[in-house]
Amino acid sequence: MNRWGAGLAFLWAAAALGAPEVTLTLVVPQGPEAGAHLRLSPLYEAETRGRVHVEVRVLPRAEHADRTGDLLARGSGEVDVLSFSCSSFDDWRSRGFLEPLDASMNEPSLFDAEEFDLEDFLPAISAQLRHRNTRYGFPQEVSGHLLFYRKDLLRAHGVAPPPPRGWSWSELREAAQKLRDGMGGAGREEKWAIGFPGADRQSTTSLVLHNAWARGARVMEDEALVASDEVIDSLEDYTALVREKLAPPETASWQDEQAREALGRGRVAMALQPVSAAAELLDPQRSPVTAGQLGFSVFPWQESKGPDQLRLFSQCLALGVSRFSEHKREAFSYVTWFTSRRIARDYVMRGGGASGRRSLLGDARVIAANPAYKALGDGARLLRTPPSGREWTWVLEKVLPALFSEAIAGRTKPRQAAERADAEIRARREATEKSSSAPEH
Repeated sequence: MNRWGAGLAFLWAAAALGAPEVTLTLVVPQGPEAGAHLRLSPLYEAETRGRVHVEVRVLPRAEHADRTGDLLARGSGEVDVLSFSCSSFDDWRSRGFLEPLDASMNEPSLFDAEEFDLEDFLPAISAQLRHRNTRYGFPQEVSGHLLFYRKDLLRAHGVAPPPPRGWSWSELREAAQKLRDGMGGAGREEKWAIGFPGADRQSTTSLVLHNAWARGARVMEDEALVASDEVIDSLEDYTALVREKLAPPETASWQDEQAREALGRGRVAMALQPVSAAAELLDPQRSPVTAGQLGFSVFPWQESKGPDQLRLFSQCLALGVSRFSEHKREAFSYVTWFTSRRIARDYVMRGGGASGRRSLLGDARVIAANPAYKALGDGARLLRTPPSGREWTWVLEKVLPALFSEAIAGRTKPRQAAERADAEIRARREATEKSSSAPEH
């Protein structure tokens, strides 16, 4: 259509006709993705020729979904553009929070399908935002977990970096043992081989599930719930890193930010981190210790299933339109503008998170700016489609985080944690059945 992209033409026409200005409200979780909206929304306002203003509200990541959901549950039109995780999609869609987008996508003045190129998004991610052939959102950010490592420390202690296929879990432990011994032995001088977030609401659960799926686990599929040998062994792998003094004991209480800080300060030589952490650690101003010294690899695999096992569960952040917005067309315009290839390239290059667009993950200039995207692209073929439905959202966000963290911290046994998850799921199902079968008065 033009170099600004579809969706702006009708705004220009409205401005020319003297239509009143519109203010869109977007609520986003704290992090690099929020920074991208704060930086780029003035550009959108300028390109709409002042017709649309964007108010970006930033909430703590742990509170964003619940607080935004509470607003929407009351039918509030206070928020126009919705930022939501793919894992929340089924819950928000079934509760009527999300506006279907297909009608807007079929309106030429709002959407240029060829320019936007929906097929450019990773299929495993894009598919999570559809239900019964209806689209409700577009991916803004994909944040798979990678192994971050200090190239200089591995080299200094005679550890070869991971190959393109990544390390197996056994190879990871062997490398960590060699680093531990070479860095002073068992954590002396506060130097450790590896760190990971053991108490992060999203990342801890993802890390355990990655490893369980690497073993061939079936979690919330068909008749399977959570408890299985594969899930229990996955939890045991993480507790062993602490028990064998390969990871610091406090890693069991770390959030993503604390694991990232430990790597940035040189306390650990390796860390399991979301790809979104790479931009800060590559920045010589913010992270002089790690800038120029970081390598990245796909998440480790298990020998029982091999390196090609579909094991990666990619957390995605999406943008959609509130069902209760009074400015749905303008909100759709902003959503497609921000997730377009042009704007996605801008925020990817400037540390605003990773895009789910395949063309950017393989772009040489993007990889030169942030080498983590090469490893993320290498892992794209290992993405698996996670379970779906409101029950899965509840299990993923309300049940597993606390139980997995308790097991990693040693407050409960891995088997007990997995079995407690099953018990909570069964109890909720029984309560739901009783509620649905109760006679109406």
